[in-house]
Amino acid sequence: MHIRSLLCCASRDNLANVVASTKSEVYTQQRAEALFFQFADEDIPDVIAQVPLDGALPLLLAWQLDSHEMGKITKEEWMGGTAALRVSSLTSLAMVLSDLNSLIVLGKAPVGPSNSHVKSQKDTRRTFLSFYSFCFTLAKPEYVAPVLLSGAWLRQKKL
Repeated sequence: MHIRSLLCCASRDNLANVVASTKSEVYTQQRAEALFFQFADEDIPDVIAQVPLDGALPLLLAWQLDSHEMGKITKEEWMGGTAALRVSSLTSLAMVLSDLNSLIVLGKAPVGPSNSHVKSQKDTRRTFLSFYSFCFTLAKPEYVAPVLLSGAWLRQKKL
């Protein structure tokens, strides 16, 4: 299964009906690991590679899993992130992403009931800044900052 199937279906509209029918699922490490292996790369089984970067959902997922490389999720990141979120099913993970997208990106109330992953409801500005900072750090190559700083320094010297 490709990770795109999770990200395409985690929209507010697709999950609105699921909320009513979904019972509270208990997190288990075994289920989270099994879910990881559904998306894992066949050649490198400890990595989910080629995560699509369309829209905000892949970035929200990377942020929640504390990914360190754009477009890739390691097993360690997945297990740590899903444990922190207490999700081990596709439905619950899609709900988390939908809620975060609604709250942070769209500025709307989450679809589901108040969840622990939406601890940011009270301070959406701080949460957005945290998300923005993560995205900036994830997307910025390490060598860019010194080049930009030296260019800015040269412009100041000319003034």
